[in-house]
Amino acid sequence: MTELKHACHCVYQIRYHMVFCIKYRKKILSKKDRVEFFKEICFEIGERYWFEFDAIGTDGDHVHIFVGAAPRYAPSRIMQIIKSITAKNIFKKYPDIKKQLGDGKVPVASIYLILAGLSAADVFHRPARLSLIPSLVAHEQLVKANSLIMASNQVIMAISYTVGGWLILAVPLRQIALYVIILFAMAALAAMFIVVPKRQEAKDASEKESFWKSLASGWNYLRQHPIARPLTIMETVEHLPHGIWTGALMLAFTTKALHGDASDWGYQVTSFFMGMILGSIGVLVISNWLTRYPGRIIVVNAFAAGLFTLAYAGSQTVLMAVACSFMFGPPVAIRDVAQDSLLQGTVERDQLGRVYATQEMLRNMAFMFACIFFAWLSDFVPIRLIYVIGGIMYLFTGAYALGNKALRESKMGTFIQPFEKMH
Repeated sequence: MTELKHACHCVYQIRYHMVFCIKYRKKILSKKDRVEFFKEICFEIGERYWFEFDAIGTDGDHVHIFVGAAPRYAPSRIMQIIKSITAKNIFKKYPDIKKQLGDGKVPVASIYLILAGLSAADVFHRPARLSLIPSLVAHEQLVKANSLIMASNQVIMAISYTVGGWLILAVPLRQIALYVIILFAMAALAAMFIVVPKRQEAKDASEKESFWKSLASGWNYLRQHPIARPLTIMETVEHLPHGIWTGALMLAFTTKALHGDASDWGYQVTSFFMGMILGSIGVLVISNWLTRYPGRIIVVNAFAAGLFTLAYAGSQTVLMAVACSFMFGPPVAIRDVAQDSLLQGTVERDQLGRVYATQEMLRNMAFMFACIFFAWLSDFVPIRLIYVIGGIMYLFTGAYALGNKALRESKMGTFIQPFEKMH
């Protein structure tokens, strides 16, 4: 039995069983000389810090250590000392190991450029994809088509988050980047097989508008359109409270207001995706009703989003927050499908891409501002108050939609084309 240790003001006998996993689970300690060198370093650490290593074992890709230390050392500090000193010495003696695991330097500037490029590509991709749907789908099938697209996107995103988290732990970053590039290439190849029906051009090629004239024409069309204008205003304003649903603020709410941890935050994100998937599938059930009353459904779901956000702000337990996150999903999914279907069914096809591009620009600007503002505000006000503000803003968008008669009573039966003087 280990003897009791005596210090100035205490008597102790502390032992820790620690397990260190090697990066990417590579079996770099499978050779006997490396294992012996690792043990030598540990014993030197013990002499320097008065640690007692009772047992050291390895299976190549992880290490088990049974170590004793004085109570003045926190377990995290003990782990930090052992990991930093052993890594430094092993890298120095075996440079090839450092090459296998990477040098630990993250090219931050390159990552920012890549993310900026992906965001820019999405700005072009989303408007093009949404404006293409009416050319491929019959008018009466727009709701079902948008619902299926929404559901498939949410399912893929849920799977991607799960698989991506595992890949980050198990696979080097360069390999993950290669997999992503391959997936993008496969998507681009699949897009090449989409056959778009040719339409009779309204104008001769020599009469095509210049870029600036086209831009001004699109803004003027949007400004006068009785459905596209309020929908764009709603979409822009809604992306202000969307800023409260960033991962950082939700994690802060979980830890500060609910006294939970990162796993509890993960449950909320998962439940939201499940709600979105359920809402997308539910649209198929109410597709006929949504086709007849899209404006009313948009109003109802805008109010529902506000009420569920306020309920989330008042959550007292993690379970209640998870339930509110789930209930928040269906209204968002149904509202998004209704808005896209209504735009596609009421805006001229020649103008649809411009309308979506304008929406994308305005909503991204609003969301970017909201993320920065609410992150700044969280340092000065309680985190619950931020979600109360977000809920009130959602209710405001619902009130705006309710007060707009053209949007509230809108239908998808016919195209709206009242703008002859614009051409």
